[in-house]
Amino acid sequence: MSARAACFPLSASPRDGRHPIGTGFLLMKERRLFLVTAAHVPLEAQPTDDWSAWPAELLIFRQDRALTVPLFRGLPVGRVPRFIYVGRGGGFIQDFLAMEFGLDALAAGNVFEGFATVDAASMRFASPGEMVRGFGYPLLGEKWPSSEVDAIQGLFRGYEGVLAEADAPVRKGHSGGPVFRADGAWIGMTIGRTEKPDGSEPAIIVPACWILGQL
Repeated sequence: MSARAACFPLSASPRDGRHPIGTGFLLMKERRLFLVTAAHVPLEAQPTDDWSAWPAELLIFRQDRALTVPLFRGLPVGRVPRFIYVGRGGGFIQDFLAMEFGLDALAAGNVFEGFATVDAASMRFASPGEMVRGFGYPLLGEKWPSSEVDAIQGLFRGYEGVLAEADAPVRKGHSGGPVFRADGAWIGMTIGRTEKPDGSEPAIIVPACWILGQL
């Protein structure tokens, strides 16, 4: 599996004039297939469990067409999420969502035909000072998505509670993309960047081990 081929540009149905941009990837765990992304991508805001604030569907871009994936079951009132999420209190959820699909979704003529997957068995931890690489579809110029996935890299800083950090130049649109070690081992998912007192802005990563623990 090529790490570069494991992700795709992802958006959501427009809402209040906003057109979200981000990245998603397919994860295979013990013959179970999941679409994984950052929960703030479809919202373009802090993830909340107020489902009325969410768009109705995700948009997955492939070449010159957009594939739609419904996020909810039921009517706008009384929506039931089709995705896995993790609450964190106060009406908010963790910056992670996953949707499970049957393996037939990868077959010819189906929604993920020809898509590469990240193998959960490739999950490893990274060490401080180790080079890591993230992939995604940021806004570069006026056109989005670009035809090629963008690769960023930097030194891994370490784990901070349930998150991790790396000195990689994250931009809007990288969120939801997978992150790997130089040897191809999967270590997590980018969800943005944070500002430190020294002026640095390291990338924030949700560790792969945490993601797998939710599936």
